[in-house]
Amino acid sequence: ALRDYNVATPGLCGDASVPQHLIDAGVQSSNCQGVVALTNDEDTNLKIAVMTRTLNASVEIVCRSTSRRHQVLLRSLELVTPIDPFELFAEQLSTTITAPRLRTLEDWFVCARGVTLDKSFTIPLGTWFLCGYGRMGRWIHNYLAQHDVPVVVIDPDPPGASPEEPIIREHPDPFS
Repeated sequence: ALRDYNVATPGLCGDASVPQHLIDAGVQSSNCQGVVALTNDEDTNLKIAVMTRTLNASVEIVCRSTSRRHQVLLRSLELVTPIDPFELFAEQLSTTITAPRLRTLEDWFVCARGVTLDKSFTIPLGTWFLCGYGRMGRWIHNYLAQHDVPVVVIDPDPPGASPEEPIIREHPDPFS
């Protein structure tokens, strides 16, 4: 629904952490090429990956994971690719800012509606203000820094920020 793909995709409504639902969905079928686990629960995604690996040893698995501990466990299962959605978004945002034509090409390859190769994103140049330095903010800062994009981070309590990072820590509250 988010990308508005032009390909119909069949679905089964059920709890994917229940092995029988994976079997009903066809995970053991020779036509099953991959399983994508995208729930908001790290343990559920890990459980789906382990059960999928048990039910079909040859299928490729892509699994959402924001936890380093879970990513290590997932990598220990063969053919499992853990994807951190915060890192993925940061990478896509960085590409949009630093290489808008490449981002347009990526969208064109997946047939995103309204995307043509003769028109790309127009991104303002200059310093970017990043409000928040949690998991998402750290990834965005990292990717923009790799491309020498000037960034000022605004966060009242940045977790583990180093002294050389440009962070506006606090502003006086005008209402107090």
